[in-house]
Amino acid sequence: MINTVCIEGLPLGVTDNELRSSCEQWGSVVQSRVVKDANGLSVGYAFVEMATWQDAENLLMHVNQSGLFQRRLFVARTYPVCNNGSIASIRTQS
Repeated sequence: MINTVCIEGLPLGVTDNELRSSCEQWGSVVQSRVVKDANGLSVGYAFVEMATWQDAENLLMHVNQSGLFQRRLFVARTYPVCNNGSIASIRTQS
């Protein structure tokens, strides 16, 4: 399962630690990474890897409903991409 979530629309001043602390209320955060430009400034989006699929679902549900940092954010699960740019097929166990 995919446990990584992309969050778009973040304030430009948010740090990795602030994002991690904010997301921990919905589950265990493995890592958070705010994407930065060549000057080290945030570009407004980040990736958060949660410990479990359920933690990622909790994050998706709560942030999509209530937002973070007094903002409405776009939150989506990430998927692996193949070398040719297509989305890799993901097999789930039944």
